[in-house]
Amino acid sequence: MQGTPDTDSEAERDRLRALRRFEIMDTAPEPEFDRIAELAASLADASVALVLFVDAHRQWHKAAVGTECSEIARERSLGALTIETEGPTVIEDVEETEWGRKTPLVEGASQAHFYAGVPLVTPDGYRIGAVAVLGRTHRVVDTDTLGQLQHLADIASEALVERQYALGGTEEVSQTVLDHLPGIFYVLGPKGRLKRWNARFERISGYEPGELAGLKATRLFEGQDRERVAEAITTVFEEGAATVEADFVSKAGDSVPILFSGVRTYVQGTPHLAGMGIDVSEQHRQARELRKAKEEAEEASRIKSAMLQNLSHEIRTPLTSIIGFSRVLEEKLSGEEARIAGLVHDGGKRLKGTIDSVLQLSKLETGTEELSREHIDLTEVVTEVADLLRPQAEENQQEFVTAMPTAPIEGHWNRGALRRITENLLENALKFTPEGGRVTLRVRGTEAAAILEVEDTGIGISEEALPGIFEAFKQESEGLDREYEGSGLGLSNVRKLTDLLGGTVEVESEKGSGTRFTVRLPIDDSR
Repeated sequence: MQGTPDTDSEAERDRLRALRRFEIMDTAPEPEFDRIAELAASLADASVALVLFVDAHRQWHKAAVGTECSEIARERSLGALTIETEGPTVIEDVEETEWGRKTPLVEGASQAHFYAGVPLVTPDGYRIGAVAVLGRTHRVVDTDTLGQLQHLADIASEALVERQYALGGTEEVSQTVLDHLPGIFYVLGPKGRLKRWNARFERISGYEPGELAGLKATRLFEGQDRERVAEAITTVFEEGAATVEADFVSKAGDSVPILFSGVRTYVQGTPHLAGMGIDVSEQHRQARELRKAKEEAEEASRIKSAMLQNLSHEIRTPLTSIIGFSRVLEEKLSGEEARIAGLVHDGGKRLKGTIDSVLQLSKLETGTEELSREHIDLTEVVTEVADLLRPQAEENQQEFVTAMPTAPIEGHWNRGALRRITENLLENALKFTPEGGRVTLRVRGTEAAAILEVEDTGIGISEEALPGIFEAFKQESEGLDREYEGSGLGLSNVRKLTDLLGGTVEVESEKGSGTRFTVRLPIDDSR
């Protein structure tokens, strides 16, 4: 039925809050509103004119002409119908509507037949009442009359705001601002009891205004949260400010995690607490999802690491035997048989290198690779690796140049990590440098860093491929028909080992001209 509102809806609750802010219901007659009713009756040639307000249960008359009726139940109220409509409400013959005939103003001696009402709207858009007229005869209300009634409704709205200013300054305006804040707002008196709050506070709590007024704030929390909130309130009054996160418990028993912050303020010389709260439910949900994802990732990483270690053990043991026996066969046999044995030996070594690289990468990614540090001369380690790989360069007919300082370059590093960094960079340079090319290995130092450079005159790297060269299993040439063999793990391991040592690795390259890798390691890093 029209005129019967959904009082549980959020929109209706907001409308009733707006009405309560003006404190107009059940107040004594006032000349401003009386004059509006008199003008409405005269302009519309009506027998009854009203300035009315509608709360949850009734239509109440602030000013009335032509009737002594002071209020009407909402379910029998024409004013309730008016506030549910954005524009004017006009009924040419009220008696034609079954529920309209039950309206006291129609049943009474006035025998009203036509009705016209215009909503009384607050500055923030809430329809809390109306300026309405009723007449004894059937008639059509013309546009000019409706315009005049609209003008009177606007005047009534202005009078309402002026009245509010006279009663308490800018209370209505400030409450409107508070009601539109994104979080909850509240003011507690010296004893921690609620004195003021905004619409969002009321909605989340589920309490009616009469239940909230004077309520001890800690009553809205349970268990340890209640104790922590009480401590925070005490801190605000004693120290000036505090923040606490707690579950805000509604009247229905639902809880919402809220981050509360409060500051001490003074009202007429008396200390009060003014605070705000932000719903952090979404942050909690995201944190739970991140925590779950982290746990799943750690478990997956643990399983991968264990699997790789098991596979490494199961494969490397027989592979070592295959490499050893194939070398013996290569030395003992001759001709085609020796060539086949050599292929088996070389394939085994390449497979073992791939397995070692995968296992090393797994340890680096899962954090199980622990690098103990000691005082080391970088030049000494690099020279040892260079001596091991020099025969490979000679076999490939490549020029292998080393430039080492005469004085040691020392720092707190891990010997194995330095060897692997140097080996990977040199092996890459030798692999991608053609016969007759040059590979240069340099070591130098500054006051802050030791610098290792590996430069070649090989095939180089295209500009498009450079950003991804340190990614695992990434090679510029990919697929089964790629020109150069390899797992694509060497440079990834170089980057991770350098990071563990607190250093950096950079690359400069030009397709067809060569590549230079530069590793910088902090000398004074004693971690």
